[in-house]
Amino acid sequence: MSATLAPRVVVVSRRSELDELLVRHGTRAAAAHFLRERGRDLDETTARHEALQAALTAVDAAIPADWRRGRVDRDDLPRFLFGPEDIAVAVGQDGLVANLAKYLDRQPVIGVDPEPGRNAGILVRFRAAEVGRVLRTVAEESAAVRRLAMVAARLDDGQEINGLNEVYAGHAGHQSARYRLVDAAGRGERQSSSGVLVGTGAGATGWSASIAADRGRREILPAFEASSLSWFVREAWPSPATGTELSSGTLGKGEELRLVCESERLVVFADGVESDHLTVTWGQQVAIGLADRHLHLVVPALQSVRRIRLRPMGSWRYGVPMNRFEGKVAVITGGAKGIGAACTARFASEGAVVYVADVDQEAGERIAAETAGTVHFRRCDASSAADWADLAEDAVEAYGRVDVLVSNAFANLLGAPHELAEADWALTLDVTLKAAYLGVRTLIGPLREARGSVVAVSSVHAHRSHPGYTAYAAAKGGLSALMRQLAVEYAPEVRFNSVAPGPILTTHWADTTDAEIARNGAATLVGRIGRPDEVATAVAYLASEEASYITGAELPVDGGWLAYKTLP
Repeated sequence: MSATLAPRVVVVSRRSELDELLVRHGTRAAAAHFLRERGRDLDETTARHEALQAALTAVDAAIPADWRRGRVDRDDLPRFLFGPEDIAVAVGQDGLVANLAKYLDRQPVIGVDPEPGRNAGILVRFRAAEVGRVLRTVAEESAAVRRLAMVAARLDDGQEINGLNEVYAGHAGHQSARYRLVDAAGRGERQSSSGVLVGTGAGATGWSASIAADRGRREILPAFEASSLSWFVREAWPSPATGTELSSGTLGKGEELRLVCESERLVVFADGVESDHLTVTWGQQVAIGLADRHLHLVVPALQSVRRIRLRPMGSWRYGVPMNRFEGKVAVITGGAKGIGAACTARFASEGAVVYVADVDQEAGERIAAETAGTVHFRRCDASSAADWADLAEDAVEAYGRVDVLVSNAFANLLGAPHELAEADWALTLDVTLKAAYLGVRTLIGPLREARGSVVAVSSVHAHRSHPGYTAYAAAKGGLSALMRQLAVEYAPEVRFNSVAPGPILTTHWADTTDAEIARNGAATLVGRIGRPDEVATAVAYLASEEASYITGAELPVDGGWLAYKTLP
């Protein structure tokens, strides 16, 4: 196909409930009677039907006149051939996007919610009125896209089926099925169960979530965009010939869960569409793991992981992910100077939208203007609940999410207790420790939704004592302990970690002589004072998916100061 050929927009929908009722009962009067007998009203069903039709009409009107167009019902998807330059527009509930995903290969999908507020809106992110604008961004190769993992089931005869949410393997009637299960570690067990479910991060709020909640295994559910899977055996039956030890687990890249059929017949289907299934007969094997393909879901701007190019199959250029925080929103307290400024620069350079929360108006405005990337400065006293509420409202309203919180704000007023004013003690603890508590309390909702991460900038003074650091050591020690506690409180949705910087060359050292700086550097194993960007590197690592198995931990960034400290 020519790269200059106009794209084709394929609108995908399914029959409304009213359509189904009329097919079944023939007339509106009969349908109304059927609903009344069940305590429902035809008016509600009609209103939902009209909302769907209005959305379909608006989508059709938004397609440029010189573009090609197509229309397909969900039930006809197995017989519809998508072209390499197609753009799929799914108008309906989230499940419609899942039903569509396995029939695509890199074509972008725009999910349209015909009834905003009624649907979850996880996969259908747009309203019908926005479709014209979104289609233009796709055509201009600037659309924001999330690349979502899919699950694949492969038979030993070469047949394959893919799913966005989950794959089920078991008896066609969900009765007892016999098979031999072999997990990713090579452990095997003969089982008799109601089937095996293997789910993705996109499916972690559906069928898999209900089983995980019942088993108390929510921690193995993948994050929304994770390249991993979770699996569950449904209602395994113990007997002298069958076991129940291998009942759940996870699968990463290159790993598979294998089932060898020991029943007359098993079926394998994806995303609840039982009519489109594979049949496994006695002795056949099915291997289930991550699919080679992904769903390319168009999302509102600044929620992407990569950009798309509208090109023919085989020459599509999605590029590579620019960095670890593309499409994510990070809030950094004390982000205008020192370590905080280095964190701001690091997260922005890796694609994050950064909110700098600081009381220093001049420094905050300067870093927002001078830092490459998307950086917003908000004057915020991190020890003020009211300021936190305003900041959270601003970020969530603008971007719909918060993925990372870096709690870096601090105060350091020196003195032994008999020398330290009570107000100075309170200020140090408020800006350093209370600020972290308020930030988490305010942002925990969006952080949970994003399965996000919190990193606190603590200090080596949380672990080693030095004269005059009474309030500072207490605050930083409390901060380290708070992160460990919160890791327990909010697992597995949100990870909490901290870094413990040693001597770092910030404005704190502005009035220090070179000789004194050198003496302090000599107290480390590295033999020098650290740089703010070295701390920011550690913070970014802990906040990223690369540290997905790290929570409740503290990472020293101190040149070996804690391991071996000598007095300067």
